Amino acid sequence: MIRNATRRLAPPTLLAALMLIVPQAASAADPVFYPACPGFDVAVSGVRGNQDVKVTREKNGLVTTKAGGDGFILTLTSSKGTSITVPTNGSNTTTTKFPGGARKDVLTGQNVFLYFSGDNAGGTTSTPATVLYTGRVVITTSATGVSTLESASGKQQNLCNLL
Repeated sequence: MIRNATRRLAPPTLLAALMLIVPQAASAADPVFYPACPGFDVAVSGVRGNQDVKVTREKNGLVTTKAGGDGFILTLTSSKGTSITVPTNGSNTTTTKFPGGARKDVLTGQNVFLYFSGDNAGGTTSTPATVLYTGRVVITTSATGVSTLESASGKQQNLCNLL
């Protein structure tokens, strides 16, 4: 189940919230790498984000998390030793967790999402992939951890090509 939790590290609006629940590296010298690009892994770190987070738990078992605010300055580092900095200029995320473990993420603004092998990144984007979205994106993740791009409007850029 760690696959589901670590995948959520990428969207900047969830970075602050997930810092509390995703296992973190022992120190800044020990980055955690994820299999999110073909042929190499990617570590994600972020600074300067200012996010407000609200969690609502409903009687029917739905848990909705809303996060939004100023963007993070993300640094993506490849296991090859190259890195890029991506300033995200603000974003909002609504995550709904369903009974049984599936989830739906609605991302607006600028967000980075990590797709793993076996995910469905839509269109011509093969997986694994690390994608910067600018606009509105809807992604569902099954209880087994497979993420599927449901819709996207705006711009998207596969950051693996820059790493």
